[in-house]
Amino acid sequence: MNNNNLLPALILSMLILFGFQYLYVKPHQEALRTQAIAQQLQASKQEADKQAVAAGKIVSDTPRARADIVTATPRVTLTTSQFQGSVNLQGARLDDVQLVNYRESVASDAGRVTLLSPAGSAQPVFPTYADVSWLSDQADLVLPTTNTMWQAEKGAKLTPSMPLRLTWDNGHGLQFERVITVDERSMFTLTDTVRNTGKDSVHLFPYGAIARQGNPTARAAGAIHEGGIGVLGGTLEEMKYKKLIDDGKKLYESDGGWLGITDKYWLTALIPAQDEKIDAEFAFSGEGVTDPNQGHFQADFRGAGVTLEPGASTQHMVRLFVGPKSLRQLDLYAEQYNIPHFDRAIDFGWFYFLTKPFLYLLTWLGNAI
Repeated sequence: MNNNNLLPALILSMLILFGFQYLYVKPHQEALRTQAIAQQLQASKQEADKQAVAAGKIVSDTPRARADIVTATPRVTLTTSQFQGSVNLQGARLDDVQLVNYRESVASDAGRVTLLSPAGSAQPVFPTYADVSWLSDQADLVLPTTNTMWQAEKGAKLTPSMPLRLTWDNGHGLQFERVITVDERSMFTLTDTVRNTGKDSVHLFPYGAIARQGNPTARAAGAIHEGGIGVLGGTLEEMKYKKLIDDGKKLYESDGGWLGITDKYWLTALIPAQDEKIDAEFAFSGEGVTDPNQGHFQADFRGAGVTLEPGASTQHMVRLFVGPKSLRQLDLYAEQYNIPHFDRAIDFGWFYFLTKPFLYLLTWLGNAI
């Protein structure tokens, strides 16, 4: 071969090789990885549906009282000046929160307003709960599920002055630790640490979801927005229950933001770190029900993937807001944690620039009188 042609031939071969790797192999691998994560996410939703049915879903002929479900699993007590409830050690799920200072009506014997309830709770409760977990594109990886029994220290409680530390070992080289804190108002902070003590690298994605069983607006829909809500990609996104039933799901990409489920007066929302890239969605599943208004509604997000080499660890933090849609409180949190447009959890209508200051004025007058 002519030596003058050797170098160009080598360069051309390398360009072809790297071009094939970059233009075909890498996108194909990413597509397979994305498909695996999507399948695991769908499996997670299906498992939640099945668990709800098994627990006595609200369409069941024999629905179970909320209190009976709460006492059926081991729990850690939650107590603040605003909240009374518990953390479910099965799945490390937040599914039991009542407001101490709010009642269902003005009647003297009215019960406390319930914001979070376990799957399968009977009406008039619409079960609503928050899950935080991990996903992977490695099918054989053992990860925590809704049935995982987390361990808490003896005498553990969750209060503003006492964080709750939960642990779980998958038995195959992964150790999970979750620390939950709560303030005196409406904000939980969940910080997960995962340690790889095994011999192989693992690929993980942080995941969070707010789920609700049933459409509380099916019989009495009002003018104020209720359903999925969030600020994603810098834009306010609202997804009514009926729209979710019709469309099935809506996908978003965002840097930070927040998303959840809103009622007329209350909000349950997940708030990732504002510099975290997330894939978010509002989704509906009608599995196990005959009436779609009694199906499974969900707002969830998946964070960026992280590879854990043997001996390495990773940490992920997400905040959870559970409480009344107090404008001052929402604005304080927005400033404290740099949450974009958190005040838009309140439906101000078309004239936000007028109705927000007017609401502040009405609140001031109400406190002054």
